[in-house]
Amino acid sequence: MIEQILPTVFFDKLELNQGLILLSGYRNAKIGEVLENSLKSSKKSIFWKNHPRLSLKSPQNCDVVIVEIQNWTADFEMLLNIVEEGKLLIVIDYSPCSYFSLQRFWSGHYHEARLHLFWRFYENLQLMIGQHRLKETITSNGDQVQEIFGFEVYLITEELRKYLKDQDFTSLEKIFMGGVECKGSINLNQVLFQFLLRRKIDLKEAFKVSRNPTHFDLLLKQAGI
Repeated sequence: MIEQILPTVFFDKLELNQGLILLSGYRNAKIGEVLENSLKSSKKSIFWKNHPRLSLKSPQNCDVVIVEIQNWTADFEMLLNIVEEGKLLIVIDYSPCSYFSLQRFWSGHYHEARLHLFWRFYENLQLMIGQHRLKETITSNGDQVQEIFGFEVYLITEELRKYLKDQDFTSLEKIFMGGVECKGSINLNQVLFQFLLRRKIDLKEAFKVSRNPTHFDLLLKQAGI
């Protein structure tokens, strides 16, 4: 049973009437289940599409549309149309992290004929969250698995939106991989550091999950660990 919910900033953005939220995570990270648990108390009317290619005409009376994306190249223009109809769109991409989701998007649209999709995407994008399974333990009686999830969070500030629109991949990679800090962003190494301080995970588990162990080691040294 999933008990965790998404970070507070997700619920703030859920109040928007229109926009795009991108959620990323491996299937075994159970991003869909955590999202479902997070929406239990929501009063918004929600329409969840598991197979976007089958039908992308959303009900007129729903507030939020959720899509588990299958193909960034084939599906995404239709998804942007949903946002521009005046809906809040939540896209679930089963990929390792937020930056990898962006790379998948870029690889499908990075040519002149589709550059308009970049501008529409970045103009509507409000928030990116990457979910990671940090630890899995089995209870003493052996009949229940307890999982700990961590969330990298990237609020789309003016600074981050500029990097996206300028396709400044060097600056973006530094932010996502933990090389530099960006207002409104919490990268995976910062998440691991907080979980380590709270003794939710140990050093070995943290280094196992980190995508940039060199930067994580630097965080530890700066803190005297």
